[in-house]
Amino acid sequence: MKKQNCCRSLTAFLLIIPALLCAQDGSEALRYLEQINAEHNAVTARNLEYIQYSVHVEDFVEVEKKRLEVLRQMDETIKRTSAMPAFQGKSTMRDEMLATVKSYRESFTIEFNEINLLKKESKASYEAMEAYLNAQDAAEKKLGQASTRFYNAQTAFAKEHNIRLTKAAENSEVDQINQVNAYNRAVFLKYFKVSKHNAVFMEALGKEDPKEMERARILLSNDADAALLVLRKMPGFKGDVAYRDAAIKLIEFYDQLADDGYKKITAIKRKKELTQEDVDTFNSVIEHYNGNVDSLLKNYNDSLNQLLRNNIPKPPTSTKRI
Repeated sequence: MKKQNCCRSLTAFLLIIPALLCAQDGSEALRYLEQINAEHNAVTARNLEYIQYSVHVEDFVEVEKKRLEVLRQMDETIKRTSAMPAFQGKSTMRDEMLATVKSYRESFTIEFNEINLLKKESKASYEAMEAYLNAQDAAEKKLGQASTRFYNAQTAFAKEHNIRLTKAAENSEVDQINQVNAYNRAVFLKYFKVSKHNAVFMEALGKEDPKEMERARILLSNDADAALLVLRKMPGFKGDVAYRDAAIKLIEFYDQLADDGYKKITAIKRKKELTQEDVDTFNSVIEHYNGNVDSLLKNYNDSLNQLLRNNIPKPPTSTKRI
């Protein structure tokens, strides 16, 4: 049997704080808040651009370049904000901004490095992949908490100095990214658990171990049934059902194999002597698998890529290396 392809799971570094724009008079307090927000918005813009590149640009070097630009922007923002004086003897606003960006930096360099280490192990088991996705969630929640603290500091400062705040347009893009990322994970984890049982079955087949084949086959059948029950009830993402349906078709393929083809070849592997009919049946199952799995995997991956590209804005410009 052909080796399975590894399906893509979106890893977007969602480090965006709810940006705010200020509007009122030309007061000193307003200028101070605008200066802080300008630093914050610079980080926000770099990070959003990085996410856009990670989805829409195939060149790994270009994507990595954008990731490093986010880190440099954070360092520059920390340096400039640290040099800002306190406002009228109060440093709360400046200090909260610094704490937030430093939390950004720490999460970006430490927690996401941990995620990437987990990702290296994620092909080994469903539990490792689940831990990987949970690590993503934990890092994003921590960043969300930092966002809330900074938002509260901005709001308190504005109230104290009679400044009106309005939310920036970038927030709708961030919300969209968070939503599509959560949807992808929900579908992907259902598929991945099933695919791991299929991989275990194939490995057992290669070792000619019918006992392990049967164990993997039963798990494959049971978990495929459970996944299909959930996915068939799951709505599309804003009406788009292509990714969900591609996952359903792939899982249905594995489920049918578990209940029919795999059952037959497991029984054949238990035999000491094979008939010509056994050989023909075995070859037929293998040919059926090889003749269909690649196109189903391609459809799954293509549908995911299209979902992301449809719902994550393109970067303003992108370049290709020569």
